[in-house]
Amino acid sequence: MDNKGVRDVLDLLLGEKISMIWRTSHVLWLGIGNTEEMAEVDGKTVKKSRFTLEVQSEWRVVNDSKKEILLASSDVFSPSSVLLNDENFTWDTFDWDVQGNNLFDEKSEIWFNGGPLCIRDYKMNIWGDLRIFFFNGDCLEIFVNTSDYVICWILSQLGEEEKLVLTGAGYEFQ
Repeated sequence: MDNKGVRDVLDLLLGEKISMIWRTSHVLWLGIGNTEEMAEVDGKTVKKSRFTLEVQSEWRVVNDSKKEILLASSDVFSPSSVLLNDENFTWDTFDWDVQGNNLFDEKSEIWFNGGPLCIRDYKMNIWGDLRIFFFNGDCLEIFVNTSDYVICWILSQLGEEEKLVLTGAGYEFQ
């Protein structure tokens, strides 16, 4: 996995700031770097970051000095504290995929708004597990959790057609 091309792409992230965080279903999306407004095909204007990291496998955000998991991929399947504290809450009617309903939606907003998240360093092992270290001491850990060609994470750059795709069977530039 220690390919120079992969390192060259990941090196571009150093010093960049997380500019956006969101999810689609259970998939984590991070906008990295400066944003710019762009017109979509339908005429809508949207903000896009210099880089986009799409994480489809298991991941978590940790802080070693606090000895704490701040945010994790399975948080999408737990109700937010607001829902849990509602006297009318029932697990039977809990819909985790509604924006704002789950713990990820709640905790990601807290994490993202807790101060600037700038990338200090990264490490990737031979399996493609990626650790992204932030200057504030937090670390995003992404785990390859498949042995097949299932996509685990994708890194793309705005304006570039080629993107880095990591699967359980390795990586490729598509």
